[in-house]
Amino acid sequence: MDPDRPIERSDTGTPGPVTPPAVAPRPASRERLVAEPASRPNPPRRPSRTWWHIGAVIVAGSAVVAFFVWRAQPQQPATGIAQIQLSLPAAGPERADGPWVRLDAAPLRTGANRFAVAWLPSKGAAPSAEGVRQVTLALTPLAPTGEPVTAEAAAQGDGTFVAEGVNLPAAGWWRIATTLETDQLGAVTVPFDLVVPDPNINGTAAAPHPASQSDARALYQRGLAAMTGLHRVRFWQTMANGLGVVALSAHAVRDDSGGATPAFTYHAYGGLDAVVIGDEMWRRTPGTPWATAEAAPMIQPSAWGEEYAGATGFVLGGEATLGGERCRIIAFQTPDLTEPRTQVAAWYLWWIGETSGEVHREVMISRAHYMTNDFTDFDVPLTITPPAG
Repeated sequence: MDPDRPIERSDTGTPGPVTPPAVAPRPASRERLVAEPASRPNPPRRPSRTWWHIGAVIVAGSAVVAFFVWRAQPQQPATGIAQIQLSLPAAGPERADGPWVRLDAAPLRTGANRFAVAWLPSKGAAPSAEGVRQVTLALTPLAPTGEPVTAEAAAQGDGTFVAEGVNLPAAGWWRIATTLETDQLGAVTVPFDLVVPDPNINGTAAAPHPASQSDARALYQRGLAAMTGLHRVRFWQTMANGLGVVALSAHAVRDDSGGATPAFTYHAYGGLDAVVIGDEMWRRTPGTPWATAEAAPMIQPSAWGEEYAGATGFVLGGEATLGGERCRIIAFQTPDLTEPRTQVAAWYLWWIGETSGEVHREVMISRAHYMTNDFTDFDVPLTITPPAG
């Protein structure tokens, strides 16, 4: 891969309903999106260093499509992207059937930037300014820390609110918190965590490559040990391609400790439900009964650390409280590798509990890949049984 070239695509990537096989933009080979039948969920977490799934299943009209990103051999891309587009439920993942907030951002590098915020009455709907009285942005550097930036977005004729010339003075991870004053839900704040410069727009060479800090490295090692030592955990995952496609899924994972059969449950918003116990799987799509199938091998938490091979660039960030625990934020990255497996570079942000050492939240950005995992219920009792009926 040429590190000086931005990550690129060859088609429009227009947001909205998708139909197989064009689930999302498909550059030549390094980022091969593959339509899969909705009958086979992915094992919990990313199912190895090689396959990186985007969410799980997406409803496209009456078609349910699972799609994957293949982090593989180099490509010769065709057309560069100028901005990224992300969206999240306005009231959190548990309320994904309500309104959503969309953020368009460019060029996501130091200096002047443009942010467009839209209120979507439902996922994938057209923007609507009806009932939205004001939109403001609070931009806070997360790692490394620094001075925050604020901006007010002005209403446009197309239902969006735009803030032009917003100055980001430093590289690193930034939280773009969008606050909308709405008639429907009152004041709603939806945060988007992004790395500046963004590698998908500006190229991987432009993205941050800081020197490692020893205390941040030590904190990473503590968080990694806690993560790979888990026996049971739940997490919400948000996965997007940065071009308007997004998927939400809820996971519960149990390993084989104490003689248990490894198992997990999986629910994709608007899509697939699955229960996997050992090599047996039960799955259903909306409006269909449960069906059985053979399950793919489950990747247990003890193996999750393989994903971070070669991690470097450890930087301490700020502090926050998640799950009732005070957490310290750290940033790091993993490099391009060809051995023992091929992978492209990725940038990570972790919230690590000061007392427990658990990773409460993980944000990752890579090639056409914007992911957030929110972890809860660390090693609490978890019963997974075959579904009734």
